[in-house]
Formats: sequence, structure tokens, C-alpha cells
Amino acid sequence: MRLRRPDFIFSSVATNPEGLMMAFLVMSMAAYAGIVTDGFTFRSGLWLTLTAVGSVSCKEQSAPAYFAMYGWLLFSGIRQGRQFWMGLARAIAIGIGVYLVLNVIYAPAMWWEHIRYWVGGPGEDPAVWARADYSRAAYLRDAFTYFFYNLGPGASAILILAAISTIFVKSGRILGAWIPLLGYSALFFARTGYLARHYLLPVTVLAALPIAMQIAAMEKKAAGRIWQVARSAIAIALVLNLWAANMAWAQVKELTAWLIEDYAAKNVGKQETVNLGNPWKVRPGITRLAYLGYKVDDRPLAELMKGPPDLPDVVVLSRDWDDWMRNFSTMPARSKFYEWTGYSYANFHGMESLGYHLADTVHPQIVSWLQPPLLPWPPYRTSSRQDLVVYRRSH
Repeated sequence: MRLRRPDFIFSSVATNPEGLMMAFLVMSMAAYAGIVTDGFTFRSGLWLTLTAVGSVSCKEQSAPAYFAMYGWLLFSGIRQGRQFWMGLARAIAIGIGVYLVLNVIYAPAMWWEHIRYWVGGPGEDPAVWARADYSRAAYLRDAFTYFFYNLGPGASAILILAAISTIFVKSGRILGAWIPLLGYSALFFARTGYLARHYLLPVTVLAALPIAMQIAAMEKKAAGRIWQVARSAIAIALVLNLWAANMAWAQVKELTAWLIEDYAAKNVGKQETVNLGNPWKVRPGITRLAYLGYKVDDRPLAELMKGPPDLPDVVVLSRDWDDWMRNFSTMPARSKFYEWTGYSYANFHGMESLGYHLADTVHPQIVSWLQPPLLPWPPYRTSSRQDLVVYRRSH
């Protein structure tokens, strides 16, 4: 069922670090499943370690899941013999060596800069990334929303059913299957600060193992009528997630790039200059609009703040990005972080301060049979933060 989630589908085909991280995580869970069900061997431990190195090397976001896996291995190995501990130690040592070669020895300066950015640096600083009014309650609300958003309607229902039935099926193996999901989720629910939706994307993979093992246990131990009810629930959940999978293509029309191109085709003349509100320098002609023949003004926002006589006619950007930049003047840490662009935005007070007025607002529209009340899952509801805002020069 996880394969029906829109974000999972996108990350599986996207050639970016997140997609590769997820691919290695899938392989890791296959190795971990073998360890949980059949016991630890050096070969399975080595496969788990090497795929863990691959996943974490692509993106450290998956690291909490591996801490949980190895924590469980260490705990469950208390009563194991010398062969287990020697095999586990060898597998971990090889993994550490491979990680050092791939990341530290290969590019030590880049690795250290990366660590400094994410550990104690601006990479996770809520003063840079979170909304100005972001509270602990808002964080927890987002955490629950993103958790079930990534699972989708069918997997969410089956996960809850599996969690309840685990109470009645006492098994150390099934408990071990839950550990990666519980450990990973607990970290993001317990911490505070900034939370992005993709942070909880790995739950789509981590939830598969406990669900599969719990369903298998129910099939063996549950009474005939109970198992029939469970099978019906699973079938309904599968249909729900198949329906929800349509969001993978429908949500393309909610992307800012799509909205900009669609709006430009209908409302912007080829003789007008268009700016996309970038706070950094971009390579001229790199945008899709430029490829389509529009006169794109590629100057960064700070250059427009200087008040040149040839300001662009139109500025288009998402409402989320517009609000983000408006907070430069009230969030010093965010303004300081963007000094890497070579510009200062501490005195930016919105596009209106540059002589523009809000001319149009475009709300994303998808096919009617995926809109409320037919929306497959409430967390998929389109937010006003996804709106496209259009500014034109005030004459």
C-alpha cells in the first residue's frame, strides 16, 4: 500500500538524494526483515549495514530509523553468544569503514561543511526555516498531519488495525518489526522546531514490515470470521490507496511551476518582463518561461530593491514563498542566513515596498472527482499557501 502514496511515487523516480535514500532504505528493510524473522547472520548484518551506509550517505534523514534497528539488535542480542556479537561487530566495522571512504576521505572539507550545516548550524534552525508564528502545538499538528499524509488513507487504516491487533498477538519478532517505525516517528514527535512534510516520508517504507507481519500472524491465529473481516478491511484499504494514487498526477497542477506557466500563457504578454522573486542569482535563460519565449528578468530580488528604472512588469511566486520573504525583516536569523547570496534582505518589506500591487491570486485546481467531498484523504486538501500570487507594477 505504501507504493500508492503520491510523495512515495515521486521520490521513487526522482533522481535526487531523497529518492536514492528511500531506495536504499527499502533494501535495508528487506535485510532487517530477514534478521527479525530468521535471525542474525553475518551476511544479513553486512547487507543491512551497507544499505544503511548508502541511505545515510544520500541523505542523513533516514539515520533515526537505523539507530532504532541497531538498538533493537543490541537489545535482542543480550542472550546471544559470541558468534552473534563478533558477526555484528564485523558488519558494523565494515560499514563504518565504507562510510568514511565514501564521505570523509573522498571529500573531507565538503563532509565537514555538511556536518556543520546540519548539526548545530542553520540546516535545522527553526529561526531560519519555521514560520514566524510556529508553536509547539502547530508542530505536533503538522507531525500528525504529515505522518498520515505520507501513509495515505488505506495504509493509515491498516496501520491502526495492525497496532491494535498487536496487543493480542504477543511476539518478539513482531515487536522487532515495529521498532524502526516507532523509533523514527518518536524522534520527530518528541523534538521541537522546524518540520517539513518530507521528513516523515520514510514512514511509508518503515510501516510495511510490521503491517505485513501482523497480517500474516492474524491469518494464522485469528478466528475464521475475524480473518474474513480483516481481509475485507484490507481490500477496502487497497482500493482507497489506489484511488488516492491519482493524486500523484493530479497534484502536478498544484506545483508553483505549473501554475506560473499556466498563468503566463493566459495573462502575460510576450513583450512583458517577468520576475520569479528569486533572492539569489540564477543562470540567465534557465527557466521554463524563458524557453517558451517569455522575457524573464533573472535579477535577484535584492537588485530590484535598489529601485532600477527597468523594474520587471510582473512578479509571480507562491504565497508560501511570498510570506517567507516578508518575514526577512522580522526574523534576523533568516535574513543572516541568506547573506550567502551576497545580498541583504533585512530591510525587505514585501513587493509593495518596491512599487508593486497584488494584481491576481490563483488557487490550484485539480479534477472535480478528487476535490472535496470526494477528496481521498483530508491531509491532501490544497492549502492557501500553495496559491500563486501575481504582482504588477503600480503606475
